[in-house]
Amino acid sequence: LEPFGVVDGAFEAFRAGHMPEKGPSWYSATVFNGLSEAELSKLEDRLPYLGSEQSKAVIPAPLRELLRVTNGLHCHNLSIYGEQGRIDHGAGMPFDLGTPQLERPPEVPNTWFCFGSMNGLWFSQGALFLTDEETVVLVHRDTGDIGAQWDGLAEFLLTEIPHLLSIHDSKGDVLPDASLLPGSTQDWEEKAERAKRKAAGWRGYVHRFMDRLWGWWS
Repeated sequence: LEPFGVVDGAFEAFRAGHMPEKGPSWYSATVFNGLSEAELSKLEDRLPYLGSEQSKAVIPAPLRELLRVTNGLHCHNLSIYGEQGRIDHGAGMPFDLGTPQLERPPEVPNTWFCFGSMNGLWFSQGALFLTDEETVVLVHRDTGDIGAQWDGLAEFLLTEIPHLLSIHDSKGDVLPDASLLPGSTQDWEEKAERAKRKAAGWRGYVHRFMDRLWGWWS
């Protein structure tokens, strides 16, 4: 991404892959400064926990190791969460790790730990979880369907980040026939749109009718 422009932040934080067609401050990837042990412990202490087996939340060991290197990260439609209370000069801050622990897709066990997300093209979003066995699963935010699974966090990162970089062109657009979401996710947009209409009630059907009417007129 360096040929497209890099902004170095404090210590080892940076933004890379400037895509001005997307926006003056739009970058393909952002990496933050790592957290110290004291910062990790403070983050862990404030995390909500829904399970009954423990008295507090525990950041899984693979994620804790990653957060020591970078306090979350962004890469195109992938976000890994971190400590939002700390802003890195030149890079900004990640999405908060605490909120997604409470906003779970249907049927997801309380013992799974949400650490990030991957957005689809329009409506769909996949939540990323570390399971009890420390495998990584991509779960549909609205339905709880599992679209993809990896043996661990390292395999996920080493597989999906290069893939995301390879399917975007120099303007940050997705290449034709490429999918933003890995695995069995071909129908996730439709499922997410249906869930959105259901949540909107009768307004959702009105909007759908107007969209079709506009399409016919066009």
